Amino acid sequence: MLAKLTTTTVKALRPKAKRYWVDDTELPGFRLSVASSGTKSFAVRLRTRGGRKLRADTTRVIGHFGPLTVAQARTEAKKLLSRGTLGENVASKLRETRTAPTIAELSATFLEHRHGKIKERTRHEYARLFNVEINPLLGTRAAKDLTRSDVAKLHSSNRKTPYLANRVVTLIASLYHWAESQELVPEHRNPAQKIELYPEKSRERYLTDAEMLRLGDAIRVA
Repeated sequence: MLAKLTTTTVKALRPKAKRYWVDDTELPGFRLSVASSGTKSFAVRLRTRGGRKLRADTTRVIGHFGPLTVAQARTEAKKLLSRGTLGENVASKLRETRTAPTIAELSATFLEHRHGKIKERTRHEYARLFNVEINPLLGTRAAKDLTRSDVAKLHSSNRKTPYLANRVVTLIASLYHWAESQELVPEHRNPAQKIELYPEKSRERYLTDAEMLRLGDAIRVA
């Protein structure tokens, strides 16, 4: 599918039963994937240099639409494509140095895989944590290269909000546990393990009027 990728056109794209790609008409190689879950990810198609028989394409995910604007993604795509134009075999280097997808790629596949297997509200919260807290800092990193030190730094950066900091680490741990089961990362390679979580204070919440009525009805029935 071809279209000029703009904020308006990207917002208008709707998910289908299977993931599909939209190639930008203005910048060859710049593209967007729309997952069945509705997650939209910017990417760039990089071509390996060589003869026709040796030539191959590698797709590099740049990031998700939302935290990343169309303009920002296009700028990053231009940088990667220009490296190839200047003679650097970017696609080949990516293939040689990466045995696993990036964190952004992994998280998009993870969310799609969990569709229908967990509560939709939980999946939306996972997507929010990836898009807002994790991928803006770690999304372009190869999953195999992420270290415990990287996750610890991210955990520490949220130390003023212990609950959030702990949920981020727990989600990364779940991501890698799932990725290992799918053979997308090497076994025993979970960088979120052995990170000490912050103590959390219990959060007090008062029942709403409707909840109080339901509680009273339940007590009377009992």
